[in-house]
Amino acid sequence: GALLWSASNAPEVLRASAVVDLLPSGEPFYSRAYGDIYDAMLACLVKSEETGHTPVEHDPVAVASHAALAGKGRDSTGIDALLKLQAAASTVSDLQARAYAQSIRSAWAKRSAIRDLRLVISDALSPTVNDEQIFERAQKASLDIMERASTRSTTVSFRQSAEQLFIALSAPGGMASSTGLRDIDTLLNGGLRAPETSIVAARTSVGKSTLSAGIAEYMVASDPLAGAVYVSLEMPHTSFTMKLLASRTPTLTVAAMRRKALNKNQWSDLAQSVKDIRDLELHFTVAQSQTLASVYAAAMDRQRVLKRAGKHLALVVIDHIGLVKPSQELLKRATRQQQVAETSRGLRWIASELGCHVMALAQISRDDERQTGESKMPKLHHLRESGDLEQDADSILIAHRPRDPASGVFVQGKPTVLVLAKSRMDETGVVLLDFQRGRYCDWNDPTRTFETEYKGES
Repeated sequence: GALLWSASNAPEVLRASAVVDLLPSGEPFYSRAYGDIYDAMLACLVKSEETGHTPVEHDPVAVASHAALAGKGRDSTGIDALLKLQAAASTVSDLQARAYAQSIRSAWAKRSAIRDLRLVISDALSPTVNDEQIFERAQKASLDIMERASTRSTTVSFRQSAEQLFIALSAPGGMASSTGLRDIDTLLNGGLRAPETSIVAARTSVGKSTLSAGIAEYMVASDPLAGAVYVSLEMPHTSFTMKLLASRTPTLTVAAMRRKALNKNQWSDLAQSVKDIRDLELHFTVAQSQTLASVYAAAMDRQRVLKRAGKHLALVVIDHIGLVKPSQELLKRATRQQQVAETSRGLRWIASELGCHVMALAQISRDDERQTGESKMPKLHHLRESGDLEQDADSILIAHRPRDPASGVFVQGKPTVLVLAKSRMDETGVVLLDFQRGRYCDWNDPTRTFETEYKGES
């Protein structure tokens, strides 16, 4: 009512546009009728912005018209009802209006939290609901509560922002964690940062898992206080351990370990490799079927153990994002794109909650392979299943190894190209990587560049 009243009293001071950041829709209103009126005000505002006309979001006639177009009942949103509401209202300042809007939003957040948490309690009391489903419901309720409670009402001046930046730059620690690969670190201006998220994408068998596992191993090996959790959804954890040990043992190959054809010297070398890295804080999840809730639970549990030892969780790797099971609720009613979008959104939440970097691996669509041939380089828009991956991630790295068009076998001797296809803070670019003994290494041949090796493929 106060907003309507301002149309005649203070048209340039108090408008719906002054509180739209706090109330982006009429949903938070306890009375549905008031929510309908507010939605009609916003419709007036949008129409005014589209046409360039003077805003009329406080004109009862215009508001009633937009409410009628939305199919709302005349008893609560008709011109007579609005005029009565306007007559009964008193003028408030823009500061008071924002305080009232915040109160409305806060009350809505509390009502919604009560409803959602009651559902969690109901699930917990049900004998047909398992503990994993309860955790999923609780996690979703927690995310929703955070979103409803957060607003854009708090502002910070440039001076305050600059002061905070200088404090952060001057404080010890907080630097990026090196990936162990020189050119990738240069591309990312130091390496991986927390709390940010990254996507490593490639076609099947290019080496996403090898690259990410190598990065995780280096991060914990170079910093004795850092820990990493590798969520392996494609292979059992023993397969990753086999790969890591083979890459560290010159006399061993994965093939020899798979055949169990090791001589006495190889057994001795293998034992030494295990001794060298057995105390690293690199941990694998046990179950190959994981939900986002169980991934968070595993990472949170590991973080708790690390903190007790005076260490911190630096990295969580999810291999790969397409195999993360959606929540039971989305599994029943959502499309595959919506399910992946939920997971993508959850990555940022995990990174923020745990204060670590979250890296997720993603597949490149097979449709791209059929359309362009296996020798052509994938692009950002070829990420499979959801555009939300592209939108949510802080950085996206796309790996490519060329195959022989006839046989489909990887071309030997060719470097792997890694493209930083998206970054919020860094310039995009391209680096070359060498693949030796089951791990990625820096490319050290200055005469062979991206232009000489991949001319015509990009």
